[in-house]
Amino acid sequence: MKFTIPFSALIAAATVLGNVLPREEKYDEFDERCVKAKEECYFVIEKCLNIVVLKDSRQQVCDSFKTDKCQKDVEYCITTLDKCPGDRTARLRWGIESYSNSFKVICTKDENNQFCPFFDISETRDNGKKEESYDKMVNEACKSKICSDTLYNVFGKNSHPQKLEALKDKVVNKDFTVNDFSEEEKVTSLEYYVMHFLKSDYCTSQQGKTGAANSSNTANAANTANTANTANTVNTTNTTNTANAANSTATENKQSSDATTTMKLSIYSTILAIIFALL
Repeated sequence: MKFTIPFSALIAAATVLGNVLPREEKYDEFDERCVKAKEECYFVIEKCLNIVVLKDSRQQVCDSFKTDKCQKDVEYCITTLDKCPGDRTARLRWGIESYSNSFKVICTKDENNQFCPFFDISETRDNGKKEESYDKMVNEACKSKICSDTLYNVFGKNSHPQKLEALKDKVVNKDFTVNDFSEEEKVTSLEYYVMHFLKSDYCTSQQGKTGAANSSNTANAANTANTANTANTVNTTNTTNTANAANSTATENKQSSDATTTMKLSIYSTILAIIFALL
């Protein structure tokens, strides 16, 4: 059995459970409100939930998603389509709600205003590195309380407390690795271990120690702790060689930082396949 626990499917799970709850007022299939909503809500997906361009324009897409207008439009689609009959309409509603839930996670930023690592995963569908990418997502989340709490809540939406309680005495003393689990454990208990791992001292002790991967300040700090102070000292003492060395170091740091910042990050987004398979 292959490892098949798509992160986005966990986000969508709460949406699926919500669909079994009793609905309120229902409209007729040809009600003008239903016809209008179905037409408009496809445009809402394109405007506010455009996961296709998220790979290259995450900041722009997330900024759009978070606007009051997009939030109101998404809520309008979910609320209105919920009252309209038909399988295709139900799938459209489910898709919009799933997209919205996914974007709330994808667009989460850490304490340094950098995106959490939930979808900075490179082409895992085709290159056989799904486990490696999953490991990266969990371990990188430890570096931020915001990111780790968000990931914990995603896994915890539909969890069973007793299964998590059973892991309370399990010692965590190394990075999370999917391959430490049997195929059966990956299906039955992996998500609970992730939750346990995220709350462990091993994980929480990393919070705040490492800045965002693309932080120019962090990159510079790694090479010279107080560049500005050093530069001031150089100017004060008029030590030419030291000044040149400082400038050289600053240039190297900037080049390194720029290279890191301009790297393109691919996104493995299982939710895309799930939604379009249903529509």
